[in-house]
Amino acid sequence: MNVKNIFFSFGVCMLLPFLTSCGNDDERDNDLSVNVASDYNGYSVANSTYFKNQIYLDQSLTVTRMGMNQVGVSYDSSSLGAFEVLNATVTESDGKYRISGSGKTSMGMGGAQPKEYECTLNALVDKSTKTSTFEFSIPAVMGGTDITLYEGALPESQFKYLIAGTYNGHTVAKAQYFPQGMTDADQSIAVSANDDNTVCIKFKSSKWGEIVIESANISMSGSVAAISGDGVATMGMEGQNAKSYACSVDGAVDVASSGKATFEFLVPSVMGGLTITFNEGEPAE
Repeated sequence: MNVKNIFFSFGVCMLLPFLTSCGNDDERDNDLSVNVASDYNGYSVANSTYFKNQIYLDQSLTVTRMGMNQVGVSYDSSSLGAFEVLNATVTESDGKYRISGSGKTSMGMGGAQPKEYECTLNALVDKSTKTSTFEFSIPAVMGGTDITLYEGALPESQFKYLIAGTYNGHTVAKAQYFPQGMTDADQSIAVSANDDNTVCIKFKSSKWGEIVIESANISMSGSVAAISGDGVATMGMEGQNAKSYACSVDGAVDVASSGKATFEFLVPSVMGGLTITFNEGEPAE
């Protein structure tokens, strides 16, 4: 080998690390996956053919880089199941990132043994506002189920969905004429979401008649929803000569723990002041 070739070979060898480094830097700069790889915390909303707007708090999801413009998405929820989407594609438009791909989920409804299902993911990551959304679609579950994780805190407009549903338990009624209280088992209360940020509460009893609070307000403190509002109680002695009376409700529902809902109805004009307290669950022995 002549001297010229020696110096040429030496020069190329000296440049290779630099060229490789530059190539890696350029690839890294153009790799969208590094911009979305992170942990995302928020709440999830589940919808299917059989139910709507079921909300789950304290949810988290992880996005990890897997390659050029590719990520893996892992979402493990104690309430909803485990989701894994590998090699999802990342694209960018107007400063926002979209993630799409398909994967598997392991879900068990109503405490049943979990089964594996196909799922797809469509996500929109907005790093500037931190309002990212991750939507998983599972066609084979309950006629089609969609579960969306929203980054951030639950907005006030969604509080009503946290407590909507039917509560089963018992009541304790007290009045001036029976201060010791009268307990009735097998009672239920129905709570439904209104179009605004309120809920409608209905309590119907063969003994106490029917109480309807058309528009009750909700405020959240941690996982506890405080409920208050005014309504109408329709009551009559032994179901006869029913009349309408003004009433109010004060309630509390711990959305993180089942069996801890309470509703206290006050009807001032009945029996010197009638209070009916509903507690979720069976009465104490």
